[in-house]
Amino acid sequence: MIYNPEFKYEDILTPEQIELIARLSGCMEHQKANCTDMCYHTKYRTVDGTCNNLQHPYWGASHTGFRRILSPIYENGFSQPV
Repeated sequence: MIYNPEFKYEDILTPEQIELIARLSGCMEHQKANCTDMCYHTKYRTVDGTCNNLQHPYWGASHTGFRRILSPIYENGFSQPV
């Protein structure tokens, strides 16, 4: 798998699947990041990590998943480290 910075889960999952994952995981729905206060966001970093990268406001934000650059490799194909 090749890393694609423009990848969005919405490209491969239906809205119903995304809602199911959010409900089962207990994660609250994201509120839109408000990065409009440029005086603040260019000078200070936020506690939750949103808007620390103004081109990609959710990169590094808390409670967001990381995308793998390479596919995982496990001894048993699932959970046993190599």
